[in-house]
Order: sequence, then C-alpha cells, then structure tokens
Amino acid sequence: MYLPEGCIEMDHATGLLRPPIQYSVGSLLLITTNVACLTAIGQISDHDFAGCGKLFKAYGVLLTIYGWRFLLIQSNVSARKRWLGLLTIFTCCLPFILLCIGPMFPESLGLPPSKWLGVPIWLFAIPFVSFLIFDFNDSCCTQKVYLVRSTLEILIVFHVWLYAWALIQWSMGWGRF
Repeated sequence: MYLPEGCIEMDHATGLLRPPIQYSVGSLLLITTNVACLTAIGQISDHDFAGCGKLFKAYGVLLTIYGWRFLLIQSNVSARKRWLGLLTIFTCCLPFILLCIGPMFPESLGLPPSKWLGVPIWLFAIPFVSFLIFDFNDSCCTQKVYLVRSTLEILIVFHVWLYAWALIQWSMGWGRF
C-alpha cells in the first residue's frame, strides 16, 4: 500500500492507519504539568535550599528530560523520530535553562560562554550520551531498568560530570579567579 511521506503512518502493531501526530488529553495535560512545574521551580532563589537552588532547578530540568525520554523510547517510533524527539525536548528546555538557571559560576566569576554554552552543555551532556548509548537502538528496556539506570545517572554520574565540567570550563578560561 502506498502511503505518502508524512501524511499517514501505519501502526505496525495493530495494522491500522493513523495520523502522524496524535495528541490525547493525557499528553496535553502532561505538557501543561511540565510547564507549570518548571515555572514554579524557576521561581526558587539560587540561595534557597542551603544555597543549592540552582542545583534544585537543574534537577527539575533533568527529571523533565528523563520523563519525556522514557515516553519517547517506549513509543513505537523509528530511531530517527526518537532522535528528533530528543532534540525537541532539549530545545523546549533551553529557554528555562538560560533564563532561570543562569550561569554555573557567580556573575562576578563567569564569562558569557559559561552562561550561554556551559550550562546547557552541563545539563544536556549526560542525558544525550545516555540516549546515544542505551536508547538510540531499537531495543526497549523495561520500566524498572530505565528507572534504576536513570536514578544512577542523575545521582552519581551527573555529580561527577558537574565537577568535571566546572574544571573544563576553568581550564578553557570561561571562569575567572
């Protein structure tokens, strides 16, 4: 059967035709909830939570990315569409990162590349590499495996990367002494 590119897709699991983009009330509610949560988290001062407000905001972004990434890899779409979905997730989180999280270093110590490049690289690196290693192929993992792996990435790998990336930025001259 001939299907014009991008007009109608065949659901291989059911054999039924469906439009390429389907939004349910649940998915629209999920998008609205994510926007509301990130907006609320964005109101937190950097000095809240014993001076860890910026890290708390970063966790909000990471939980958003990992939540959407799980929905993305559980869907029956091609690797190309998963890749585009991940780029869409990153693009949607970028304004929040630049406007609400701000630079990694205090304003007096950081230079513009630290804010505009450093923080997005800091937050997107671990989910991006993890996606390329584990989720880009066509094999799906179970919910339990994904939850354990994501928890370890956020609690351990992310913090190691935080210190490594800070050192890399200092060595590139993006921070001042």
